Amino acid sequence: VAAARRAEPGTAAQCWEQVLEACADADLRTQAYFNLGQVCRRSGNLGAAIDCFRQALAEGDANHEAREQLALILARSGAVDGAIGELKTLVQAQPLARHHFNLGMLLARQGNLAAAETAYAGGLEVLIRDAPGFANIGVLLADSEMDEAAVRCLAQAATARGDALAGALQQAGNSLDAAAVFLERAVAAAPGDPMQHYHLAALRVEQRRLDEAEAGFRRALSMDPACHTAAIALAHVLLGQGATLEGWRLHEARFERLDRSAKFVRTAPPTPRWRGEPIRGKVLLLRQEQGFGDEIQFIRYLPRLQAMGASRILIQCHAALCPLFANVPGLEVVAQEAVVPSHDLWISTMSLPLHCGGDIPAQLPYLHAPPAALARWRNVLGLSPDNLRVGLLWQGNRFHINDAHRSLASLDTLAPLWAIEGVEFISLQREPVETALPLRQFGAGIADFAEAAGLIAQLDLVVSVDSAYAHLAGALGKAVWTLLPASETDWRWGYAGDSTPWYPGMRLFRQARRDDWGGVVVSVAAALRALKT
Repeated sequence: VAAARRAEPGTAAQCWEQVLEACADADLRTQAYFNLGQVCRRSGNLGAAIDCFRQALAEGDANHEAREQLALILARSGAVDGAIGELKTLVQAQPLARHHFNLGMLLARQGNLAAAETAYAGGLEVLIRDAPGFANIGVLLADSEMDEAAVRCLAQAATARGDALAGALQQAGNSLDAAAVFLERAVAAAPGDPMQHYHLAALRVEQRRLDEAEAGFRRALSMDPACHTAAIALAHVLLGQGATLEGWRLHEARFERLDRSAKFVRTAPPTPRWRGEPIRGKVLLLRQEQGFGDEIQFIRYLPRLQAMGASRILIQCHAALCPLFANVPGLEVVAQEAVVPSHDLWISTMSLPLHCGGDIPAQLPYLHAPPAALARWRNVLGLSPDNLRVGLLWQGNRFHINDAHRSLASLDTLAPLWAIEGVEFISLQREPVETALPLRQFGAGIADFAEAAGLIAQLDLVVSVDSAYAHLAGALGKAVWTLLPASETDWRWGYAGDSTPWYPGMRLFRQARRDDWGGVVVSVAAALRALKT
């Protein structure tokens, strides 16, 4: 459990496997299989997760959590019939509203609207006796993929029961509208509960009703100044509409929310954290707090720190970033697991904007590929005078919380791009892929970000989902087209438009509808064809 909380899935999996080898107690084995299944699910290994949850149920059939997770993963994997069977069992054994609603959504997806309406009616009946459950259903619907027919089915179930929500649901056109009905009801039922205002405000972000979202987050904070989740969400709304000092100040609330067992907190040095005081003559340590893309994005503030008079600037980062950052003048690189040299102050790289003016320095490029990597990839790729060289990255970090929305299901989604003549496509994925499409692949040959920079420097264009390589291409000053999901779009890309102040020249291609990559690829193909001609 501790390893999972520290985001160490490999260690957590090994621990639970050891429990299963050593223990014969059925209850403990059930829990061990369930926890191992959760580790596999979070790691993106859905097949192994399904096996673990089935084993948990074999050890203890009354493990409702395991059955629920099994149903959700089966549905996500396309095994809708199996998921429906598990949910039908679940609503009999544990008739919670969310089980009824999940069953209704899957039945509607199959076109069985009559059965879906019955399932929804069962969920609405439960909600009469469970007013706090309105928020849970609202959050569930907000993350669902209900089409218009499914929403109508839910409205009909409410109408048939004479439910007070019927009128509002009849006006709902999609799952977000339907979710709003339940979240508004939750706020009305508990107007003094800051979390109800938070949930509704988070939905308003997804609906792009940003003024209402900001007001809702501020309302939650006024009720509970320690509601760090609302503070961070408000920061994202403000920063997504333009860098502001208020946004960066609120963004610091993420440290208050961090679990004390989190690795970033556990490994904090004993030296003071820099909070904006003068640093002339001081040795400053920058620490990697989150992902690779975050470090690449925020290392742009290094010249500001140098201008403030820091005598030395160190950065402690993942080994994959060390060779790239070692090529940055005035920056001393320390591997993440190495002993940190003596220093006066430390700060998370993501906190630099707060103490460096709050604006966005966007002088490009601010990173460069090391000469050895440039020469190596120039030799590997050779000359291609007649073709446009385009690097493709269609899947990001599978451990990212929003990976299901921001990554493409497969390379096949991009297949229409190959209809454009005179383009040579090069994979930037480190994992090889089996495909009949003409695609140059180098796999593990892209050993780290310095090597990736050397490869990207040879390209004419990078087309990438929201990933560290999109940041890298932007920081290198390369032409890059970034494909963005409509669901839970990261704040740094803003909420509208096709450009970003972080990387002038980067072009953003946004989904018009949730999980609709087809429309994005059509737009990319048209832009690529225009670029080629």
